[in-house]
Amino acid sequence: MTRKRDDGLEVGALSGAQVLVLAGLDPSGGAGLFADGGAIVAAGARPLLCATALTYQSTRRVHGWHRVDPAAVEAQVLALLDDEPGIRAVKIGMLAGAADVVARMRRRPELRDASWVIDPVLASSSGAPLVDGGAGAYDGLLDGVVVTPNAAEAAALSGLPSPMNEDELLRCAEAIVARGAAAVIAKGGHLAAEPTDWVVTADGAVRLPGERRPRSRRGTGCRMASFLAARLAQGDAVPDAATAAKAFVAAYLDEGEA
Repeated sequence: MTRKRDDGLEVGALSGAQVLVLAGLDPSGGAGLFADGGAIVAAGARPLLCATALTYQSTRRVHGWHRVDPAAVEAQVLALLDDEPGIRAVKIGMLAGAADVVARMRRRPELRDASWVIDPVLASSSGAPLVDGGAGAYDGLLDGVVVTPNAAEAAALSGLPSPMNEDELLRCAEAIVARGAAAVIAKGGHLAAEPTDWVVTADGAVRLPGERRPRSRRGTGCRMASFLAARLAQGDAVPDAATAAKAFVAAYLDEGEA
């Protein structure tokens, strides 16, 4: 099936709900927008991808990055909103300098009913900072959204010490929910024990046990949050979407190279 745009071009009609993504462009393809798009398609939805930053990186490390002007980020979003009705989820990855843009997006009527997922990317795997203002950039952005921090990010957003075990990770997640997040999927992959995640809402916590893989690959956080957003866009409850996203990442690790 195809549909015809206002300019007369025919566009293939992809099945599934639409997920709007704001994230950085990783030219190596290991993380960022490329990873987001692939995960969303794998989950059965259609990605709409907007760049917040251009990164200079290889498969090994981030050498630097250049923020896309916030006005240009907003223009990307507005162009899509003009032509793509029915966006069911929004996923925010590398925020760079677009915090004010995201705050304005939250107030747009076209996105009022969308599920929002924020992956608070504070630094790359090699330690390079990836957001203007650090954790403070997320002040005011977490109300009513699903947040997917790793252990270090959970500590930074909660104001608690960096968790050393799954119980401490749970406390960080509970503190972020207390700040207004609708749900937190706190990821335990960086802890020393098995990679247990926690799904925490105001109604309680669900433990998601995991098995550590011998392989390590870049972009797991991007893929997990984007797959999650795509499943939420298709009507999954948060625990079900989180469970499916964790399984998707595990399969990604299993098929990768050491």
